Amino acid sequence: MTDSGSRLLKFTNVPAQKTEKESWKILIVDDESIMHSVTELVLRDFSFEGKKLSFLSAYTADEAKILLTEHNDVAVALVDIVMEEDNSGLQFIQWVREELGNREVRLILRTGQPGLAPERDIIQRYEINDYKEKTELTDVKLITALTVAIRGYRDISVLNRNKNGFESIVRGGRNLWTSGSSSGFMTLIHSQLMEIVCGQNRQVEDVDSLLIKKSESGSLILKATAAFSSFDRQKLESQSDPLLKSVYDFCSEVQNFRYREPYLFCSLNTRQAEKLYLVVKTEKEPDETDSAILSAFLLNSSLALDYWYLTSNRSRSQKKMLFFLSEVIEQHFSETGNHIQRVSEMVHLMAVSHGFSEDEAEHLRMASILHDIGKIGIPDTILKKPGKLTEDEMEIMKSHVRIGYRMLSSNEDEFFPDAADIALYHHEAWDGHGYPEGLKGEAIPLSARILAVVDVFDALTHLRIYKDAWSEEEALAFLQEKKGIDFEPVLVDLFYENFDRMKEILNAHPD
Repeated sequence: MTDSGSRLLKFTNVPAQKTEKESWKILIVDDESIMHSVTELVLRDFSFEGKKLSFLSAYTADEAKILLTEHNDVAVALVDIVMEEDNSGLQFIQWVREELGNREVRLILRTGQPGLAPERDIIQRYEINDYKEKTELTDVKLITALTVAIRGYRDISVLNRNKNGFESIVRGGRNLWTSGSSSGFMTLIHSQLMEIVCGQNRQVEDVDSLLIKKSESGSLILKATAAFSSFDRQKLESQSDPLLKSVYDFCSEVQNFRYREPYLFCSLNTRQAEKLYLVVKTEKEPDETDSAILSAFLLNSSLALDYWYLTSNRSRSQKKMLFFLSEVIEQHFSETGNHIQRVSEMVHLMAVSHGFSEDEAEHLRMASILHDIGKIGIPDTILKKPGKLTEDEMEIMKSHVRIGYRMLSSNEDEFFPDAADIALYHHEAWDGHGYPEGLKGEAIPLSARILAVVDVFDALTHLRIYKDAWSEEEALAFLQEKKGIDFEPVLVDLFYENFDRMKEILNAHPD
């Protein structure tokens, strides 16, 4: 759908100019310059479906290879058989079909030496569309041959664009419907639109584009590339750039997609309060084929976005409930208030600082909240004993890691496998003296090694039924003392490096 009318956006105040994109490209491959001149002269007024011709000239097969590689939208190639060698033209068309893999360009062979005509099987194998002797190529025959060839190119191009476009939707849709994170989902939508509009071989970062999320709290630029790259991850309301504001103002008028030179505007319509706008700079206005592909893409993406919102809201509710239950259990066991909240947030901070992605860190944060769930199987007489445990009581207490593992390992959804590992291994020691299996060094899962550092620090600095709270300095000294014994040295250093931010978490969630 194209916007028309007298009202102009601020970013365009001149009419569209005819560009090379709006012509049929014809490649002339011939070592005789007169053939180039005559061909262009005969076809100078030729047009097909309102588009004229633009010519590319090559005088050798090697030159033709370079031009066809640079211009993947050549409609027809007029190829001389005899150039540098008697079969240079045939070698070139073999390269076009087999090595370059271009099955769309229509090939017309021309020769001034009829005795060197190609074999019938070569014509069929390489989809040669016509063969003409130069002496028989009158004006009428050349125009007729070219008309048939361009019509064939147009039809094949449309079929391939439909095929590639819908394959892209199916391929990308599979990922959209299984995406588990907001950033991943939005990135997939942006990438898929860029592939549909620009093709698979175009570098996304080279094309001006925007992905904007509009919500009740404001508008955020989720992705910005090329000329817009400085706005990436910025709040739109805080930007003063006139072009950006003009583009955004027009987005609100788009219901599905509209083209307003030089941008394609797309809107994802969902049942949610939030809206997504995608803007891509493109020289080509969508035609009927593009419109069908874009409509299918936007419908599929909108449905996937609704589904993602539904599942993410449900997931958030489940996480809140899990936090609530974990804190209730923890308070019953040890009267530790916000221990779970503090530990989970410190684990998240440690994970991000260690190089985890935001989604991976969030996954680990959720897995960490269940690390002591196994204590539900330990008698209160042991859990709440104010004094030192006996050896037998300590063995019973140690069993909580295996109890927790059994409870969590039966569930393979989301973060539960990692939660099971953390529950089982968070009392292992870096030098191998921990329990339950005496694992050593990197044999201990990284998730459990991270949890061990923050869990011990938080336990030391807060009141327990069996101990007073330590000062932060005493707890830090303990971590340093046990570095390389109980804890991985790198993780202790990482905790120290981020301690100011750790204190913010501690202060935000006091007991």
